[in-house]
Amino acid sequence: LALAFSLQCVAWREAPRHLWRSNLVGTGITLIVSLSPELLSIYTTLRSRRSSPPSSSTSPPSYMFDLKSSIGCSSCEAKVQSTVLSHPNVQSCGVANGIASVYLNSAVLNEDVTTTQLELRKLLKDAGFEPS
Repeated sequence: LALAFSLQCVAWREAPRHLWRSNLVGTGITLIVSLSPELLSIYTTLRSRRSSPPSSSTSPPSYMFDLKSSIGCSSCEAKVQSTVLSHPNVQSCGVANGIASVYLNSAVLNEDVTTTQLELRKLLKDAGFEPS
């Protein structure tokens, strides 16, 4: 980020006045590319808040998968969330700081809860993550 900022300062200082539009476009592209990890993090946070479980007295069974050893960035968190949400018994899922909180549909029977947990572990492993 510091290198990109330094190069943009040099470009603005050294470029002739008639090239200000090209410099403006270049600066805009540099800004978007430099800040894309932060923008992705904000998007993931907002998405996980939106998919949080409903607040009711009869909350569905939930699991927490510790994925800290295999999650390194916001895009990994988004991939975990989309992988877990692809299971038909999952009502919602939130991923933050390497922990996936999974909320199952209230219609899932007690016998199906263990099966669903095993299926989710397999889905996560197939996606390249190691749940513990």
